[in-house]
Parts: sequence; C-alpha cells; structure tokens
Amino acid sequence: MANTILIKRGLIKNLSNLTLAEGELALAYNDDKTKIALYAGNGGSNILLNPDVTVPTKVSELTNDSKFQTESEVATTVAAAIAATGHASFKKVDSIPSIETAEDNVLYLVMNSKTNHYDIYAKVDSEVVLLDDTTVDLSGYATVEELNKKVDKVDGKQLSTEDYTTAEKEKLAGLSNYTHPTSHPASMITQDSTHRFVSDAEKTAWNSKLDSTSTIDGGTF
Repeated sequence: MANTILIKRGLIKNLSNLTLAEGELALAYNDDKTKIALYAGNGGSNILLNPDVTVPTKVSELTNDSKFQTESEVATTVAAAIAATGHASFKKVDSIPSIETAEDNVLYLVMNSKTNHYDIYAKVDSEVVLLDDTTVDLSGYATVEELNKKVDKVDGKQLSTEDYTTAEKEKLAGLSNYTHPTSHPASMITQDSTHRFVSDAEKTAWNSKLDSTSTIDGGTF
C-alpha cells in the first residue's frame, strides 16, 4: 500500500504560530499568493527547505518554449490569410480583355451597346468567359404610377367597365318603390276605332232596340 504524505498549507505570516511535527511538511504563501515556500518540521522548529519561490502571474513572465502567439501576432496572421484568399473585385473596361491581360479574381464590366447594360467577364482557366450581365427585365412588374392607380380587391365584389355616374346615383336615390294599384280608371286608357268603352246609357239604348230577327206574333218584318 502506498504511503500518504500530508502537507499543510497556509499563510507565511501565520507560520510562526505553527510547530510542525518531525517530518511534517507545510506550504506557506503570502497574502496575494505570488510567493510560496516549503517547510518541514523536526519536532522543535520549522525548517525552510527551499527559498521563497515567486509564482509568475503573467504569461510574459514565462518562457514561451511552445511558441504561443500574442494577440497582435494572431491578428496579423489572420489578416495575411484573408488577403491570400484572393477575393474578387470589379473593374470597368472598354473592351473584353484578352487571356494574356486578364487577371485572376477580377470581374470585368464591359458596356453592351445593344442592351445599354454591363456584361460581366472573368478569366476562367485558359479563357475569358461571359459570366452574366446586369440586365434586369422588369416588364412583368408594375410601376409606382400604376400602383397608385390600383383599386384594392374587396371580397364578394368585382370591378366593372360600366361606369356609374353621380347623376345616375342621385336619380336612383330619388326613386321610391312602385305599388301597383288594385284598379285603374278608364280615363287612363287610350281608345281607338276598334277599341272603345260603352257607357251604361249606350248599353241601355242598344238593349232597347229590336233585333232584325225578333219575332212579333209569330211573324217577321
């Protein structure tokens, strides 16, 4: 079974109040724990086994044998790595560059006289190719003026080309519901030669006339 070594620890300023037993060890340090010392007891006094050791509290106090980098060194290394990736940049030119003059990671903007927009060229492997253009087809989109004239759709309603004027609206507002009369006066009827009214007097006069075929005493006249 392995032996266990017990080591006491505390402040150096309190060590004078402590008597270590023979062979007993103690680690003592100052208030801010920047210095540490090892003591051993002989049964009567405490013996300093090593001089006070100053404990480093800063990385700069250590030997950088593992080559750790400082913050500024890391920033410089990262910046250099980003610069080496070769981000693309745009460049306006009058004509398409040749493969001999074209540069890597450069997008060339060449004005297209037919579309009045720029074509985009770039060096790809051993040739200069057209990648895209800046033409934007907006034929299917509405203009601001058109949007300002639009009418919002309302559920249950639809638009009509039969324009409804203010005069028609006012005329309709002045109308009332028509009630059909239960009877009509004869005076409202227009008569003609084949359609005429007969009065009661006329009917009585006509009824008093003898029919040409009426029988009187069994004879005719």
